[in-house]
Amino acid sequence: MDNYSTDGSREILENYARQGKIKLILEKCTRGRGRQIAFENSQGDYIISGLDMDDVFYPVLKEILKIYHSKYEGCVGLTKGQISPRWVAKAVGWKDLQSREDMDYIRRASKLVPVVELYPMDKFVRIGKNFWRKNLINRARERFIKYLCMYELGENPWKVEIRLNPWYDKFPLVIIAILAKIWKRTHKVRII
Repeated sequence: MDNYSTDGSREILENYARQGKIKLILEKCTRGRGRQIAFENSQGDYIISGLDMDDVFYPVLKEILKIYHSKYEGCVGLTKGQISPRWVAKAVGWKDLQSREDMDYIRRASKLVPVVELYPMDKFVRIGKNFWRKNLINRARERFIKYLCMYELGENPWKVEIRLNPWYDKFPLVIIAILAKIWKRTHKVRII
């Protein structure tokens, strides 16, 4: 699933698709909708989702799968992303959200099966460098979208996230949360 990437990754994926290594689906959509489309076009008894392509994954996936199948078969297993039985993904699915889609999925899946941490994330993945290089405007925009999605899910950004930040970070986060709340009340437009 590619959201019409402009960083060169789409061309790499198109090359893999021509070689028959992957099935490539191009669609402009939210992250949640993209996960749902990918799931609907997948096969197999288990779904591994939430892996970002700008992250560097250490070669431990086989070890993680071994832990999952030996100790936590049938649960939702968390690390960077999640492993779910196909029937859970089918029952729960991903909502059309640009942010918090995985948290929402996990919350709803936890009503069906236990959710367990499989493997420490820092031993599985190094977060992509683009995550740390975003400028202030992009980070504020992403936070605004995240808070819009939180309101859509009935979550309160203050209770879930803002109160956990140091005092010097709270003011801009509160302003962004208030703006998101006002936007949510006055607009019906979904941001992609």
